[in-house]
Amino acid sequence: MSELIKTIRNWQLTATTPLTAHKSEHIDKSHVIIESQYRNTQLIYLAVMMESTTIPPIKAEYYDVIKPNQVKFYGAEKGQKIKNIYAYVVSGTQYLNIYASNGTMIFDQTFKPTWDSITPVLEAEETLNDSDKTFTVGTDEEWMIISIWIEFATTATVGNRLICIEILDTTDDVISRISAYEIQAASLSKNYLFAPYFVHRAAPANDYNTVLPDFVIPSGYDIRVYDINGIDVAADDMNVQMLVKKRKVI
Repeated sequence: MSELIKTIRNWQLTATTPLTAHKSEHIDKSHVIIESQYRNTQLIYLAVMMESTTIPPIKAEYYDVIKPNQVKFYGAEKGQKIKNIYAYVVSGTQYLNIYASNGTMIFDQTFKPTWDSITPVLEAEETLNDSDKTFTVGTDEEWMIISIWIEFATTATVGNRLICIEILDTTDDVISRISAYEIQAASLSKNYLFAPYFVHRAAPANDYNTVLPDFVIPSGYDIRVYDINGIDVAADDMNVQMLVKKRKVI
């Protein structure tokens, strides 16, 4: 008889110098799924302890490393149970979900869909007389940027503008900055595309392409699109169309 998968624990692993963050849990189940969330780049080191139901019990240990945003399945051998799970990180903070069952596991909605299965949605900001736009990742969401299209018309105010994309954390620290490779002078209209998987180049007419790395951006982070030189922020016109994939953070 199938047993619906159940959450055993939602762990927050926070390393405190000089101690390493660690958690342990008595499981006593046949199957375990362990899922790490994408909060940072810290690896999670894992030990899975198995034990047979015979007397005396036969014990086995399995060691593994889980990357951010990764899901792994562990199943005990016939006549064994997964007795204990140990996990730790050496620095920073990481989050881990543990699911366990004795029967056939049925995936329910507590699991995140893969990025390939998510349809992109449009986030747009077209306010005139404003060359500084900010998009904030929603509560309990994470976003993957697919592309950013920018239409930029400058006033007669003298000065070279430079389009920039910044990713900022919840304390407004810049964690990434990508700038267009072309400046834009006064009284001009140009278009910019930031997206992965092509080379920097000037396209026909006034279109410019810039490579944007693959980003998965946590809840509460900001995506700022702006003229980093701040020449005429309150008068230049910037329209931003951003395609993103969104999924809930468990």
